[in-house]
Amino acid sequence: PEDQKHIYYACGESVNKINTLPQAELVRAKGYDMLCLTDEVDEFLMNVLREENGKDFCSINADNADLIDEDKEKHIEETAKENQDLLTFMKETIGVEEVVISKKLKTHPVCLSSKGGITLEMEKYFATIPGDHPEIKAQRVLEINPAHKAFYMLLDTWQLDKDRCAKLGKLLYDQALLIADMPIENPSEYTDLFWELL
Repeated sequence: PEDQKHIYYACGESVNKINTLPQAELVRAKGYDMLCLTDEVDEFLMNVLREENGKDFCSINADNADLIDEDKEKHIEETAKENQDLLTFMKETIGVEEVVISKKLKTHPVCLSSKGGITLEMEKYFATIPGDHPEIKAQRVLEINPAHKAFYMLLDTWQLDKDRCAKLGKLLYDQALLIADMPIENPSEYTDLFWELL
């Protein structure tokens, strides 16, 4: 479309899996096109190519403020500022680089993204190479949808029961890992947490 400023892309195992990513919803809602890249080297290739015909390649995992209107962006920034203590608590409890109020989510509660030079797809690629690569890890960012009931549950439990809030945060993080096609550390703990909090 003429009004599409970037060439949006996403990397994943298959086109079907890519199209179900929470981050893809806003791109589709705008009526924009998106490249679905399924080869392991594609994430590296996009970082090398950078642009085509004057339009830059933009991952759907990047903070694409042009996908949301100014009022929504302002509301998200205010929500983040008002709930900074909760976000910091979750970051420390879960053990991620950052927990943020998301600008990318429409109907899903959470998604996982990264900051810095190593993306989640790059981490997955290096994990397939024989040998130990502990230093090649993405700086993980848990993104929370401020319009989803999961966020309101977090707010309620944060006020009443910090221990339960920590458990809910861990559950949401594991769900974000599953959506991103990343392994969860302890599937049994995830199942136990799910039923405990249900």
